[in-house]
Amino acid sequence: QGSTRRAIMSYLPGSLVTITGHTTISMTGAGTHRGFSAEEGGIIRYRSASIDFAGDSGATAGIRVIAQASEVHASGDTEITVDSADSVGVSTLGKAIFTGKLTVNAGGANAAAVNARGTGELAMGAASSLSNPTGNAVVLGSGTPTFTAGSGLVVSGGTNGFAYNGVTASTITLNNATVTAPNLWNATSSVATFNGAGGVYTGASTKDAASTLNVNLSAAALWSLTDDATLTAATLTSGAVLSAPTASRTLTGQLANTAGVLDLHGAAPGTTGQVFTVSGDYSGGGTMRIATQLGAD
Repeated sequence: QGSTRRAIMSYLPGSLVTITGHTTISMTGAGTHRGFSAEEGGIIRYRSASIDFAGDSGATAGIRVIAQASEVHASGDTEITVDSADSVGVSTLGKAIFTGKLTVNAGGANAAAVNARGTGELAMGAASSLSNPTGNAVVLGSGTPTFTAGSGLVVSGGTNGFAYNGVTASTITLNNATVTAPNLWNATSSVATFNGAGGVYTGASTKDAASTLNVNLSAAALWSLTDDATLTAATLTSGAVLSAPTASRTLTGQLANTAGVLDLHGAAPGTTGQVFTVSGDYSGGGTMRIATQLGAD
């Protein structure tokens, strides 16, 4: 109750909060609440949690880790709901480690499901889900934050799936993920590499002139382009598919189709004039799949 209140806080080095049972956190009154807050070297360890801040106002945070030496560890599942402007499900400058499944449902202007900055470390278990239908799902910024997830991660963003802002180095590797957003990857003044083994990616990508954005897809991963895409380089290996199923598309950057599939046959039967343009270098010995309509004998 009240503004900027912490439900559970660990503050300063040597401070440790341990919770062995399930934790349920909700809010009443005022706004800008925090659920778990590890600050200035404090550490929180808990089993599982449900944090519901739906209807709150202000820059609410379900879980907040302030300072590099601070840590939050969950051994079981965590579910977080936030929907106010500038809110975030999990924000970390230190370690936020979820051994179990992390589920975040976010919303509101300038909100994010999760945010890692500086040297922050964000890790979550298999089948986790990060959703923000009004904005960014995953935001990485200002340094060398790390993001890892177990198999089967689901990411859904109304603007960007992964937004890189001022990242000096980031490499993300996901297995069998499902990512859906207008821009799967959006890099601003950043250096980022994304590796996807298996899974389904639906959306485009974008970057500014100051960024390097490399996307490597393998193990039959499917990238379905919903708009033109800009990146530095994309690589398709071991059966990965880049598909332009419904319209002509342009990919700005290098495309290396070494052992993948460039699939252009998805348009309705009889449709002609579909064009896929690589505004850069195209290389490799992969497959190109096109639809062919034969005339009558």
